[in-house]
Amino acid sequence: MSSNPLRLKLLLRKYLSGECTPPELEEFWALMGELSENDLVSQELAALWERTPEQAQEPMWEQLYTRLQGKMWEGEIDMLKVMTVKRNPLYKRMTIAAAVIVAVFSAWWLLPVSKPTPVVTAALPAAQHTSNKVINLPDGSVVTLNENSQLDYPLAFEGRSREVYLRGEAFFNVAPDKNKPFLVHTGAIVTRVLGTSFNIRAAGDNSPIAVTVTTGKVQVQKDDKAILAELLPGDQLILDKAAIAPLVTKANMKEVLVWKKDEPVFEDVSFEAAIPLINKYYGIDIRFRDESLRTKKFTGNFINDPMKQALDVICELTHAQWEKGQDSTIWLDKRF
Repeated sequence: MSSNPLRLKLLLRKYLSGECTPPELEEFWALMGELSENDLVSQELAALWERTPEQAQEPMWEQLYTRLQGKMWEGEIDMLKVMTVKRNPLYKRMTIAAAVIVAVFSAWWLLPVSKPTPVVTAALPAAQHTSNKVINLPDGSVVTLNENSQLDYPLAFEGRSREVYLRGEAFFNVAPDKNKPFLVHTGAIVTRVLGTSFNIRAAGDNSPIAVTVTTGKVQVQKDDKAILAELLPGDQLILDKAAIAPLVTKANMKEVLVWKKDEPVFEDVSFEAAIPLINKYYGIDIRFRDESLRTKKFTGNFINDPMKQALDVICELTHAQWEKGQDSTIWLDKRF
């Protein structure tokens, strides 16, 4: 199954309307490549297509086939990026097996009898002096999105669950609904709750995924439904790709949630946790020459302090030294 079917649907809609940017096109084919021939999503859509009256199928099929064939000849469809699927009589007119799944998705969206719930993408790019983005979900839940993060969610939560897809970091305050669990998909794990508040960090690269609970109870499971842990307030699960099993520990909540602040006030916070807020507040880009400094902790209130004064004090507290590089880059090194 695709790691983000909501995002896939949105990108396909943009693709068919010719609105995909080059990065979105790459992302679209990457998500398509995650589908298998037995994928539940494609099976459900194929079944829906087969239930559609033939008079509605024929013109739609011809339109989609012509459009996709044209895209192939123009070189927009890279056959090496799309998996091959089995043919059946429904698709006998399709001469390129890779376009089958695209056509099935397209038919599902374009037929008036089966329009899906529109998908919303909320994103906050990495930027200087940018406040966190607050998103009000259709069920009354509130999400605070950190910079360089993205959340995909439907305009309405239909069915038996409320599902969203996160890349980056966000804090969730979920509206209670015992009959409709709230599911956050982040890479290979799913965080499941009924109503609580928690923080998720999933950078999307090789960084570990971290789920931290502030109130209520959270269940973290793999996308194959295997339960990894049940977390209570103050618990944090860290899932590292290199680790055999997830680590569950007690979290420093002030450090975990420091990114939500708009002003540089720190209490027993590590350099690594404080840097995003310092960067945002002063419009700089702090980088480490000595990686051991990441775990150094400090306490201080730097509201209205000039950048030089704040960095001098922080470096004094952590036995570090700083040096201005090109543009807005600040380099941190251990003091000798």
